[in-house]
Amino acid sequence: MKNDNVKIQKEKFLEDEIETFSIFAAFGRARIYLQTADQHGENELKKFIRGELKAYGSEYEIGNVSEEKHTSNIKTFADEISARYGNILSGGRFRIGIAQKLLNLYLKYRWVLGLAAKSPLHCPFDYRIISQLSVVEPRCIKWTKCDHIGCYQSWVDAARKKAGKSIAEWELKAWGGSNFSF
Repeated sequence: MKNDNVKIQKEKFLEDEIETFSIFAAFGRARIYLQTADQHGENELKKFIRGELKAYGSEYEIGNVSEEKHTSNIKTFADEISARYGNILSGGRFRIGIAQKLLNLYLKYRWVLGLAAKSPLHCPFDYRIISQLSVVEPRCIKWTKCDHIGCYQSWVDAARKKAGKSIAEWELKAWGGSNFSF
């Protein structure tokens, strides 16, 4: 009985950390909040995001999520957050670039830690990865500014050309092997 409780606590700890790291990475350079945003609103947004990430995670574990559904999930995620929290968000929007980073990174962490049976369909697109792709459209270069699902699809298409079969596996190697300093 005690070991079951410890196992549950370990799983909860990992889930909390995965959510925290995903939020931190997606928000870090993105300047998502208005200067007038209050701490309460920011905390409520993060609480909402944590719940949504868990719900999406369950959806991906339960069934086969198609690429079209995954892209739709990213857009829906951005739109739902924008509708609920637009009053504290820069430009009134939670941008597509931020939503894809959050969801894709969350799914990547779960996969890498062995908490997900299948590899993610895509990968988290950020500066390090986008700079390795042949993205032509200027509005699609900066993931933190991107709010167009077409840009996301162009990143996926370019990554697929580089990756061959698994975008997630390619990105894992590309991200870890890039010469990038903070």
